[in-house]
Amino acid sequence: MFANTYHQKRVLVTGHTGFKGAWLTTWLLELGAEVHGLANGVPTQPSLYEVLGLAARIRHHQADVRDLGLVKKIVGEVRPDFIFHLAAQSIVRKSLESPLDTLTTNLLGHAHLLEAVRGIEHHCVMVMVTSDKCYDNQESTHGYRESDPLGADDPYGASKAAAEIVVRAWQRSFFGRKLPRTDCHGPRRKRHRRWRLGGGSHRAGLHTGMGSQAACAFAQAERHPPVAARAGAT
Repeated sequence: MFANTYHQKRVLVTGHTGFKGAWLTTWLLELGAEVHGLANGVPTQPSLYEVLGLAARIRHHQADVRDLGLVKKIVGEVRPDFIFHLAAQSIVRKSLESPLDTLTTNLLGHAHLLEAVRGIEHHCVMVMVTSDKCYDNQESTHGYRESDPLGADDPYGASKAAAEIVVRAWQRSFFGRKLPRTDCHGPRRKRHRRWRLGGGSHRAGLHTGMGSQAACAFAQAERHPPVAARAGAT
């Protein structure tokens, strides 16, 4: 499916010590990638990251995504071909207890990765992960669509909606082409906005495995777009 897209390529995964990050890291290793992880510790005990013994199979970079200087340093040293940005404060209840911590982590994390990539010269594909919580929940019967308005009723959702705006602003201001409008899908989930993998699931293992596969496929398409897409087709 992926041919040699990731074989011997440098891939930076932020939040690799989390549940979805560990799944994605494992998938990338199976595809022959040289995986680097950026995270501010292991978030749970026990953790999938430790159970799978990933610390011995990748290079771990201890860092807080709110530290712009350190993020730039790591990106500059790794020189990644791909970046998957999953690092976040992802718990809604915690966002109510620590709203500013949630906002700075989720918003500045995106901005700092974008700034770090803006400062490098080699080609790098980025997949920025937000959440379906970025949408204004209007109790519609259909799954979320690209045309649905952003909005939130809690600090977590607000931080993800803000991250969406930051990604679009940086893309339009500095990277010079339209955002792809590809969606990723998972079982029992609504459609996910571009560059998103979505939240949890009643079938977490299956959903996360499929989400990791979808993320890899999306990044592959961005690095090797179809001929028609290169010619400007929409």
